[in-house]
Parts: sequence; C-alpha cells; structure tokens
Amino acid sequence: MKLFKELLNPVPDNCTVQLVVNESDLRSIIEGIISDTIVKYDENNKKEKYLTTDEVMEILKVTRPTLWRWAKDHYLVPLKVGKRTLYRESDVNKLIEMQ
Repeated sequence: MKLFKELLNPVPDNCTVQLVVNESDLRSIIEGIISDTIVKYDENNKKEKYLTTDEVMEILKVTRPTLWRWAKDHYLVPLKVGKRTLYRESDVNKLIEMQ
C-alpha cells in the first residue's frame, strides 16, 4: 500500500507511466481505499445522530403532513436511507433554536 501511495505523487506532464498490478495487489489497494474512506466518513459523521419521523414529530410537536410540507419547502429536509426517512438531529436542533 505504501508503494501505491508513493506512485500517486505528481508526475510531470511529459512523462508516461505504465503500472502493472496483479489481482491480489489491486484488491489490496481497493480495500485500502475503501477502508480509508469509511474511516474518514465515520470521523465526519461520528457526532451526528439521526432521528426517525416519529421522534421528530414528538420533539417538534408537529404532524406528519407538516414534516412533509417542510421537506417540500426545503425547511427541514429528511434523508432517505432505503425505505426509511431520517432527520439530522442538528437540523432539528437548529429549528428549535430559531423558535
């Protein structure tokens, strides 16, 4: 993996580079990139908590149609994860602070 990172250093424009990698090395490189991406994503989102529609309705004391209208008006935009609708707790807290 270290060798691959060294190869990513800038190459002058007038150089041509050809890289031959066997299957296991390529798999290792891809797995390394994926794991690095997951770690960075987890670090960025570690503090973020997500709330369900029912939780948001209870916290804000609003109905489901109100949440739907707010989403349509981009006032409180939910995230779709598969069939689930989730809201960022930070977005909900911003609404509470605005009141």
